[in-house]
Amino acid sequence: MFFNRYGVDREDGFCLVRFGLVSKAGLLIDEYACILPQQTLESNKTSLLEYLGRIGNPKEEPPPAWQGHLPGKRAHVVDVLGMAVQNQLAETPF
Repeated sequence: MFFNRYGVDREDGFCLVRFGLVSKAGLLIDEYACILPQQTLESNKTSLLEYLGRIGNPKEEPPPAWQGHLPGKRAHVVDVLGMAVQNQLAETPF
């Protein structure tokens, strides 16, 4: 999915990561939420840091997080991550 907002909530033993596509009017169009257990983060630490280094820091201040969620959406537990970067496009399959 395309997204222009994201948020990370750290808890004991896992992180809740939310991605959202928010319109210019502030409406939530689409969202995805997943839970990354600590073991997943630790086993992917090297590749995650390399990936984040390749995509670099945002060029602008991130917009504010969105509130609420779309009905019927729920968080998935992720135990395998894939990361790829090509030019200005980055992809992260879960």
